[in-house]
Amino acid sequence: MESSILEALPNIHGILIGIGTAFFSGFAMFAYQKLQESKDKLDKTLEEVASFSTPSTYIGSDHSSLISENGELNWDDEAKNILNHSKSIFSYLDYEEKYGMPRSEFSQVPSDDDVLATTRNLCLMFHYLFVSYPFSGRSMVHVKGVSENIEKRKEEPFSIERLREIERRIGFLSWCWETSNRSLIALGQKATNIEMMKAEKDAVNSFNQSIERMGETSEEEKERIWKTFHQPRLNMQVDYAKIIQEYFNKVFLYRDRVFPQLSETLKTYETFNNRFAIKRLTINALKVLAVIFIFGVLVPILLSALGQDKALIWHKSLPYFLLLITVCPYLYIWKKVFNMVKLWDFT
Repeated sequence: MESSILEALPNIHGILIGIGTAFFSGFAMFAYQKLQESKDKLDKTLEEVASFSTPSTYIGSDHSSLISENGELNWDDEAKNILNHSKSIFSYLDYEEKYGMPRSEFSQVPSDDDVLATTRNLCLMFHYLFVSYPFSGRSMVHVKGVSENIEKRKEEPFSIERLREIERRIGFLSWCWETSNRSLIALGQKATNIEMMKAEKDAVNSFNQSIERMGETSEEEKERIWKTFHQPRLNMQVDYAKIIQEYFNKVFLYRDRVFPQLSETLKTYETFNNRFAIKRLTINALKVLAVIFIFGVLVPILLSALGQDKALIWHKSLPYFLLLITVCPYLYIWKKVFNMVKLWDFT
């Protein structure tokens, strides 16, 4: 005798699967639309942030350990050491301004090489700061063996942990400028003067050598040669103080404008992503549907067919077992939805 349960299960589950699929499809479309809108807004913000973070200058140096093998700026060691040393060279200026403490006559005078090397290292550090993880600026130059690692590291999805790391670095740089801006500007000005004096000396020497090779020359010709071939080199002199100040201006703009906007869009995206969890819900829904379809539709149909065609007799408890395992998913889903509705804060 054919079990009424085996006969009823395919029809019941077929109807319930259809209703559940229609409901979930509507929910999934709504959730996906909200999630995609927040993702598009986040991507647009990240693109704007990447454009803003891209440095406008590149100052190279001999410092080669700023970027680690995984493409990240060695922030807590090398970068902070450069910042601390940059502040310390003319730190007496900030102490003089805040506490009225003049420079001690026994304090060590920094060498020109130290000033110039430190300034160039500082500018290079800032360049890598904004073009490497967790920031997203684009480098002006390609450094073989370094740029590839930097770009690979930045390909990872933008997360709240990445945002917190940006906040940590921006906070430290803001503090550096607020406490040591005079010494940092003085460092840049001194480095600029050193290079300017060297450039002027080289230009004068080159000009004199040119005049000697030409022999007797009129003053008008000498002036033309100087203005045409030698003076332009002096006009191209880098202003390190301006570059340093521009980088710190970018830091404060990041702190006051970029970071709040980026934080808001990321928070919105994370909220929708965690609330709907569309990917996880879809995977779980497909698993549940697969269990119900196999044990609630296919197996009962197969058992009924074998019972009629082959006269096979099944254990009496088998239909009840199939009923139990195919009803449990509905009870589980009902319980989850019920608990979720209880948490709603509106009536």
